[in-house]
Amino acid sequence: MAPLRNITIVGASGNVGLPITLALAASPAKFALTALTRLTSSPSPRLPPSVRILRADYNDKAALVEAFRGQDAVVCTIGSTSNTLQDTLIDAAAEAGVRRFIPSHFAFDHLAEKDGLPLSEIIPVGSLKEAPVKKIEDLRAAGSKMEWTAVVTGPWVDFFVSTPDFPFWDVQSQTFVKFDDGTSAFDCSSLAQVGRAVVAVLSAENFEKTKDQYVYIRSGRLTQNRVLEILEKESGQKWNVVPNQASELRAHGAALWDKLMKEEGKTPDQLTDSPEYGMAIGMLVGSIILGGWVVFEEKAKRWMQELGLKEEDPEIVVSKAIREAMAA
Repeated sequence: MAPLRNITIVGASGNVGLPITLALAASPAKFALTALTRLTSSPSPRLPPSVRILRADYNDKAALVEAFRGQDAVVCTIGSTSNTLQDTLIDAAAEAGVRRFIPSHFAFDHLAEKDGLPLSEIIPVGSLKEAPVKKIEDLRAAGSKMEWTAVVTGPWVDFFVSTPDFPFWDVQSQTFVKFDDGTSAFDCSSLAQVGRAVVAVLSAENFEKTKDQYVYIRSGRLTQNRVLEILEKESGQKWNVVPNQASELRAHGAALWDKLMKEEGKTPDQLTDSPEYGMAIGMLVGSIILGGWVVFEEKAKRWMQELGLKEEDPEIVVSKAIREAMAA
């Protein structure tokens, strides 16, 4: 098999797209990278000069096919709250002859179970993560040769600590919403670790073994109580702790989801810009992360050994993120 060289990143300036692109650009494999962006978007000034910028109309499938022609892999990092755009990207990549498509997963394990109960029966958003893989497999059944790899990372803990949009850990007001007793564990990754994982997946030595696989990686494991300890240590202040229940958060998210989907008869594709839809997704996903559903240590350790990745100290990751957030 010819070595992998040409890689396009869709969403290369985004929250997870940028660290993935930076990691690929720094790889000794010397990939030829293209950042595909919308016609009206401005790429991040942090993108290395070696990354080619290509603009295209995301609604024009023919333009996307042309953009993907000659590419060995496409890494999709756009938001996954709707699959219409990603479906178009997948169709275009398959038609262009792309060998590997990495869908916009990079999150929780939608295949998880807890106490014998599948996650899919707890929250409805898991299907949004599963759909791109099914789409690629359906295309293959119809004759496409394109493969897939989905990367499961858990929450990007440094991003959530530092972003002002995360409602549960607010660095500016030093407010921490604690769900249940704060002892439920969750596996998490730094954004840099996500980038390293994508490099490993696309490397020559791992390319075949990651074909059509869910690949699990992490930096390590945390609890809410541990995060709170780190936040208070780095800030030098006691934080205001607001008690809450993961089950209540999930119930509120499910009620809002049902209101939008059933009462108003909307679909995710019609709601991508809706604040209520974003709130429903946030509550549902938050409830599973903080409610003990995002634990995949065994799978992560196996895959990280296969890929040659090492865990990080989550305390160092969180400490660095909060110092940067406080200095901003």
